[in-house]
Amino acid sequence: MRILKHIYLYRERSRIGDCNTYYLGGKYNILVDPGNPKFIQSKIEEMEREGVDIKQVRLVINTHAHPDHSAANNFIVKLSGAKIFVHPLELRSFEFNKIIARFLNIEFSDFKSSSETPKEEGIQILHTPGHTAGSISIYLPHSKTIITGDLIFRGAVGRTDLPGGSSSDLRNSLATISKLKIAYLLPGHGEIVSGEKEVQKNFKKVKELVKF
Repeated sequence: MRILKHIYLYRERSRIGDCNTYYLGGKYNILVDPGNPKFIQSKIEEMEREGVDIKQVRLVINTHAHPDHSAANNFIVKLSGAKIFVHPLELRSFEFNKIIARFLNIEFSDFKSSSETPKEEGIQILHTPGHTAGSISIYLPHSKTIITGDLIFRGAVGRTDLPGGSSSDLRNSLATISKLKIAYLLPGHGEIVSGEKEVQKNFKKVKELVKF
């Protein structure tokens, strides 16, 4: 589903781990958080109906390495030859992620990530720890759009009680992104938040839950 020019959203119809996958088209051809392998084929079919060729994907970015966001990475690599980027701190958590994957009944295998942060014109990769130590957000200043992973959702924030999580880091990360000009907040799960006023309302609501 196209939500902005050159930005598409693909959902998973699942009660557990319903990861939002985002495709940045145009000059980018970047797939963010491919999600669960069980749903990747339906996502690809939806992409094809909208004229998006999965073989053109040149980069996969994970907002963090939990398997509900990253387990389909290798599937995309096999189809397109894309490179993968996840923050280096996330690479320490593979063994724990395998435990999560078994709990969620998600097929998960290790993947290779580039050690260098991607440098893409018009895209800022922000280190926003809290949900995990290596969580990132992807900010596109031109369209005032941010992809937040599991840092913040509509009316809620990500959990911090799993290994690598930190409530203080989460608060600091929320404070950082709340200062940005944001008209579209695209979370890792649930509904997007559209409009600058709605985004600010969302930050205000979240601030009542988590002081930052």
